This record gives sequence, structure tokens and C-alpha cells, in this order.
Amino acid sequence: MSFMDLDEEIEKGEELTIKEIFSNTGEDSFRKLESEYLTELLSSEGAYILASGGGTPCFYNNMELMLSKGTVFYLEAKVEDLLQRMTQVEKGTRPLFNEGELKDSVNKLFHQRHKIYEKAHYTIPADEHAIDAILGLLEEETDRNGH
Repeated sequence: MSFMDLDEEIEKGEELTIKEIFSNTGEDSFRKLESEYLTELLSSEGAYILASGGGTPCFYNNMELMLSKGTVFYLEAKVEDLLQRMTQVEKGTRPLFNEGELKDSVNKLFHQRHKIYEKAHYTIPADEHAIDAILGLLEEETDRNGH
């Protein structure tokens, strides 16, 4: 099954990094652009895995679109784990985490987005067993839907 990353597709298409797009046009413009790319990618034929950005499901009814076009997995991580991951990311590469205290930002976004994420077809704890669980569910969905 092929794999696509929405952010990478946007960066290729726009010839700018996500950080540059945020900086040049702001979050609202980025979210609209993101939704356009998502709509285009979800109209692709065949079976594939699409990794979306963390905010993707939260804007322009993107979650409803994703739910209607395929099987959506929410990899649920604990706030503490998200914080640990974010501190490992090179400073300045994540647009929404440049301002304010990292812990407050992660906590706020988690609580804002969690209710939307829970609409996913499957919620899988993002721990060491997540990959095996996802692969098993993908196989079941492929067998059930034929794609």
C-alpha cells in the first residue's frame, strides 16, 4: 500500500515548507490550502495510507470528509508523551509551538482537538503496540472492503 504525508504533499506542491507557508500567509490561509490538498488526495483511486497533520481534521469539515472517504485511525497519545516528543523536535519547526509555554500549548491543543479525533473509526493507543494494532485493523478493513 502506498503512503502519502499531507504536509509533504503541500510542501512539494507549494515549493515552500509548512513553516514558510504559516509565516507568509498565516494559519487561516494554510488551513484552507491544507483542505484543498486533502480533498484532492482523497479523490485518488486505489488503496493508500495518508498521514495528516494534527490540525487537519479540525478545520473545514476535514474529519467528516476523511470519514466518508476511508478508514480513519486516531493514534491517541498521552499529553505527557506528546510533550516529550515535542521537546525532541528541532525548535522552531512546528508552527503552532513557537509561542508561549510548550506545555500549555500542547495541553490546549490536545483538549481542543481530542473530541474531533475521537470521531475516527478506530482509536489506538499510541504506544509500542500501535503499529501492530494498525496493521491488523488495516488488513481487516482491506479484507472487508476489498481495498
